[in-house]
Amino acid sequence: MILASYVTWHYGMALRSGVLLFNNFLIFLFHFFSVSLLLKTYFSKFGRLGERYKRGLNLESLLSTFLINTLMRVVGAVVRTIFILLGLVSIAVTIVLGVTAFLVWIFFPLVIFVSFVLGLTLVFI
Repeated sequence: MILASYVTWHYGMALRSGVLLFNNFLIFLFHFFSVSLLLKTYFSKFGRLGERYKRGLNLESLLSTFLINTLMRVVGAVVRTIFILLGLVSIAVTIVLGVTAFLVWIFFPLVIFVSFVLGLTLVFI
């Protein structure tokens, strides 16, 4: 009776809870690194830093403002790329660890049983 309850819990409720926990980790990482927002604003200025174009036809002022705004967009794209890659690597590591933990959880009772039987055979040999 205890063994049946354990097997029901191990492959039922505990497995469902583990899958929900794994899903929550993935959602947390996706939101923590704001992957979708970073992709939407990929070429936005870094920290909204930049200059406004001044009125008039001053070529030096126009080129200076254009260069600064372009540089801020490039810096923003580089920083966003780093955070997107960091987020995707974290998500990939979480998936690998989650699948590994899932497989270990599935086969762990079998490993315990086989270890117990091997231990008994070693005692009596």
